[in-house]
Amino acid sequence: MQKILLSLIMSFGLSATAFDEGIGSDRLLNLNKKVSALLQPLQNPQTTAHMTFFEIEYNAKRVLSLVVNGLFDKSGPYNHAKVDLQNLSYQYGDGSAPTLKAKGSVEMDFTRLLGQDQLNAMLAEVEAMLSGYASNYLKKYGEAATVSVKIHRKAKDANGNYVSIAGDVSVKIDFSKLPESIKAEDVFWTEATINISAHATKGFTFEGRGIGHPGFKDNSGQELKLRNGLAQLVSLDADALEELVSFFFGINTAADQIVNHKPRVR
Repeated sequence: MQKILLSLIMSFGLSATAFDEGIGSDRLLNLNKKVSALLQPLQNPQTTAHMTFFEIEYNAKRVLSLVVNGLFDKSGPYNHAKVDLQNLSYQYGDGSAPTLKAKGSVEMDFTRLLGQDQLNAMLAEVEAMLSGYASNYLKKYGEAATVSVKIHRKAKDANGNYVSIAGDVSVKIDFSKLPESIKAEDVFWTEATINISAHATKGFTFEGRGIGHPGFKDNSGQELKLRNGLAQLVSLDADALEELVSFFFGINTAADQIVNHKPRVR
């Protein structure tokens, strides 16, 4: 999840406040103006792309606080693709329970993108599919990782087609069951939960939370890498800005394919 956080930091901005180590609001405003200018080529009547840093703080070792949101929205002749990251926040606090929170939505008509038959087939196996993905990602933790997938709602129309579905995925690490190859001090997260609600023609919403391990020692430099990536953005580092811009243009390419994909006729 550290990689996910770093990717989101580097990807989804316009105004901000900042603290610690002499990071003034003027530096972040300069960053946001630069990002806005770099994203300008994407702005047109069919496309909107922006992000906003609300809070950012770090010390010499790690990120202490971050609050950011972002939006990418594109319309086309056959579909609408919108990614709305309403809130991404990370709070280190006193270190006893570092917390990552994310809330947002993805809007599109999946029946136009996949077709109703394919969508029905996928949703019929969604529990096993999600459980398999999570278990495969966490397989290095062996029996220490517990994955729970619960589907709370499956709604179908009169023809038996899936209309909506809602559920949650949760993961917990039992440190007493870690394999000998993994030390407790090398485990960044202790637990994570994500709630998802999806609609066949409207897209899906999500809200998740991850709790960090207070005993994490950062022996591999993960926290420092995250801190340095954020510091590079604040300093208008050319490589960091290029990565940011490339990410947005990559989203734009994928969104172009979605909104211009002509639905299959059944």
